[in-house]
Amino acid sequence: MLRLAYGILTSESGEGVVEEEEDDIFLVPNATMLVELVLFAVVLFVVWKFVVPPVAAAMAERQEKIARQNADTEAATRKLAEAQAAYENAMADARAESNRLREEARAQHKAIVDEAAAAAQARADEITAATRAQLAAERDRALASLQSDVAGLAGQLADRVVGEQV
Repeated sequence: MLRLAYGILTSESGEGVVEEEEDDIFLVPNATMLVELVLFAVVLFVVWKFVVPPVAAAMAERQEKIARQNADTEAATRKLAEAQAAYENAMADARAESNRLREEARAQHKAIVDEAAAAAQARADEITAATRAQLAAERDRALASLQSDVAGLAGQLADRVVGEQV
């Protein structure tokens, strides 16, 4: 570009300008590369100074949050395992208590049934004894009554047979 300006100033006719433009190298004219490198450095500095810190802070915050969530998850997993173990222990204790109560109830039931059977047997024995005594008394009365009736009937029969009163 500077060559073009230099060519315009030094040449007196328009023909010289056309020749200078043809000789000009497009990719690296004068200090363009250096200016582009400086601009890239400035953009890189601005990005590094103003864009990277908030993004890095957001990433660090996100990583910290993920680490906290992982720690919370591990703690919750441990608590769940502890609660599960406590639940299993409580269920085992409840089963043992249930079995103990069931056996105790069976023993009480057996004792009550045995006691009731013994009481029923005693009552049956009392009733049987009373009935036997009553039957024996009835039998004795019946025998006494029959003996007195038989004696009276025997006397009457003897009177009839003999014809006289005995």
